[in-house]
Amino acid sequence: MLCGTFTPIFCCGFLQYIKYCYEIAPHLDAKYTRKSFLLNDAVLPKRKTAALCGCFFMRVRTRGFDGGARICYTGTIQIREARDMQAKRVWAMYWSATDTTKRVVTAIAGQAAQALGVPLAEYDFTLPVARQGAPEFTADDLVVFGTPTYAGRVPNVLLKYLATVKGDGAAAVPIVTFGNRAFDDSLIELRDILSDNGFVPFAAAAFVGEHSFSTTLAAGRPDADDLALAMQFGRNIAARAAAVTAETPVIDVPGRARDERTYYQPRDRAGNPADIRKVKPKTNDACDDCGLCAKLCPMGSIDPADVRNYIGICIKCGACIKKCPKGAKFYDDPGYLYHKTELEEGYKRRAAVSLFL
Repeated sequence: MLCGTFTPIFCCGFLQYIKYCYEIAPHLDAKYTRKSFLLNDAVLPKRKTAALCGCFFMRVRTRGFDGGARICYTGTIQIREARDMQAKRVWAMYWSATDTTKRVVTAIAGQAAQALGVPLAEYDFTLPVARQGAPEFTADDLVVFGTPTYAGRVPNVLLKYLATVKGDGAAAVPIVTFGNRAFDDSLIELRDILSDNGFVPFAAAAFVGEHSFSTTLAAGRPDADDLALAMQFGRNIAARAAAVTAETPVIDVPGRARDERTYYQPRDRAGNPADIRKVKPKTNDACDDCGLCAKLCPMGSIDPADVRNYIGICIKCGACIKKCPKGAKFYDDPGYLYHKTELEEGYKRRAAVSLFL
């Protein structure tokens, strides 16, 4: 396929699209293909651009593809490869304060890597230090990307960081977990973030995880049945990945349009909005000052010198409470406790996993 501002003079042979096609695109700054091309019987070196003037003959040979065209063109061109994605590495990338999202994402990514016979890499951006950078992805990567659902959305404290994670053509599978109520707009929001950042989201899923507020709401999930679904989903996306191209439409998932999305609002007994954003855990006398909670806080908000003191916001992720070996962290705010009880009593049913492929 020859694209750009040029005038074909005649075509010698044919240009056949099998699994690979090549574009000549003027004034673009994309990545140059790893392959070599013949121009007027001279090899064009593997560099990003080439200045050309007048008519020239281009010939391309690769995997049974053999064709060329005489082209009249003046200017700077860039040759890049547009092809079906052939994953050479699978990534499990996630934010997971209490490990529910981690368990789902790594189960999916592990099976996908195994099915494709490629290496598995992992990037956990839960802690602040990990959010100082991100992997550099390419079109050779398949990224299983997970976040939890907070108030029906991707956690808003992550949005600034997520905007820095660039896909550069990588295939992606957005995954969200939710605490047995609903995933609302979190999956479509994560899909849109990845698509906006240069990923190609071709599949997606929403899994259930034990709620960060509770040990009874979706207790123990993802459980064995959930993880079996996750592993099968990983094999399914591996089978689909070879057909993904840069032109693959983004996966269709439920959710509202960008300008219609709102955050879930808890309410008190009278039906009035309950604002628990400033609520923070207390610490009881069982605490032995081991400092683990400060090391695990995804926001870096617990003072390591005094774990009873907070130096930043609390997002109610549950890490300090659920991972404290002494059970020393707890909430006593009436609004928080009412909302927790309301969720536990109102959503006892087993919420279903949703898969999109």
